[in-house]
Amino acid sequence: MKKIFFITALAALLGTAAVSAQSFEAIEEQVDNAVHELGALTPGQMQVLIEPVTIEGTETTSRLSALLYSNIKSYAINRSNNKFRVIEKSRAIPQGLIEGVYAEYGDNIRVTLTLHQNTPVQKVLGSTSFSIPTADLQKAKIAWLPENIPTVTAVVEQNKTIEAAAAQALTNAAPASATAPQDTLKIDAWLDHEDAVYAGGEEMKITLAANKDCYFKVYYVDAGYNMILLYPNRRNKDNQLKANKERTIPESPMHFSIEAPFGQESVIIYASDKPFDIEEASAAQISGSAGSTTASIDGASLTRKITLTETPEQNTRNRTSANRQLVEQTLYYTTNPPLFAEDTLTIQKPEDMKETLKQIEDEAKKDGATFSGNDKEGKLTVNGLELIYTIQGGVMSIRVRYPLEKNYTAMAAPSVASRGAGSGYAFTMNKPANMGAAIQKARTEIEKKKGTFTGNESGGEFRVSALGAKLSGKYAVGGNITVTIEEKPGFLGEKTIESQVKQTFGAF
Repeated sequence: MKKIFFITALAALLGTAAVSAQSFEAIEEQVDNAVHELGALTPGQMQVLIEPVTIEGTETTSRLSALLYSNIKSYAINRSNNKFRVIEKSRAIPQGLIEGVYAEYGDNIRVTLTLHQNTPVQKVLGSTSFSIPTADLQKAKIAWLPENIPTVTAVVEQNKTIEAAAAQALTNAAPASATAPQDTLKIDAWLDHEDAVYAGGEEMKITLAANKDCYFKVYYVDAGYNMILLYPNRRNKDNQLKANKERTIPESPMHFSIEAPFGQESVIIYASDKPFDIEEASAAQISGSAGSTTASIDGASLTRKITLTETPEQNTRNRTSANRQLVEQTLYYTTNPPLFAEDTLTIQKPEDMKETLKQIEDEAKKDGATFSGNDKEGKLTVNGLELIYTIQGGVMSIRVRYPLEKNYTAMAAPSVASRGAGSGYAFTMNKPANMGAAIQKARTEIEKKKGTFTGNESGGEFRVSALGAKLSGKYAVGGNITVTIEEKPGFLGEKTIESQVKQTFGAF
């Protein structure tokens, strides 16, 4: 009897994963096609930044935004035929942007992806759209609105309210001057989650950068629309920002953890070329409750009841007075309660448990995972995915628990996403005596697991889903079979993949 290794046994879950993973499959397929269409719009490789996917006409994100963003990024990196080189958010201006928005249309969510060119000339290269049935999203527990805002109309109005309040505070603090200095102060700020979506228990960080020495204040607007001074505070009083030097906050010993209530939140950043007048009482508010505190900036306060006076056209604003330059930027993000899915698998206990545990430990180290276990029980953790096993008699029970927010790219990193487009890894296996029968066996096994297989006795491609993440590759037949893996879940090691592919083809 052939040995069945613990992690390899996850392959048995490919056709029996939770309904959420199957729902993600259809969305991922549409995103894959859309990214290919955008890639066809540029003749060569383009350096691109992928923007958060937002509700049309707003800066608001959701669970759906996170899922779409992660797939857009992954496919742009791994399956765009080298058309895109994805970069991280920074002050540098990318060659292009991939922007995503969505809106409700009847019983569907209509998603539109647009490719913008920034250099040498700013222009829209083109866009593509696809629809997702709202019934599928509901079934998979994928919300397309923040938890604290019931309708798209309410989202739009709430964004207007927050932006108007921030702009009014800016006006009150620095009435416009007749002439602005040539060296106008500019502030850039971005979140550590590029999709602008956080789950409960995660921590948020904000990076700031300015074109000249300045001082800054950061206000936090929670899901209940209450405002509090986040920075500076009693423990972090230094609010100076050096020119062209990035600074990430909060700094030790402080941490900004995401907790209930959940929904759309925002941070409002103000920067000034002169020090702010911050009273100690105001700076100490960070130790209080965000839900019960209202903070002010130079006399203008933000509470839930704000009179809407005007709608600013941009998220970054600048005011100059005779005494100071003051700039403001608002960042929106959405927080969600942590959402997990679970699958279970029962297999026969491996014959050589000692050797099996050694392989698990080796693959865990290779994939950046943590593992602890013995011949009775154990746990493997990688990128938020948990595999817990128990052994009774000759039976091994495996419980797999994974976060739906990170269903694709978090599991793929670092094993897939860090490789870049088309780099993958390859291995060879012996060519079976009856190649036709081997091809048919592989096709049957993969299609049984709701995957796709296209090929013949010369070569082909295969693709199958593993807990919402993709395992895909191609094969070429010569004296041996050469298999190239292009995408794989981060929780499966290369040796494990190789073993499973060989079993699928019947080649040992």
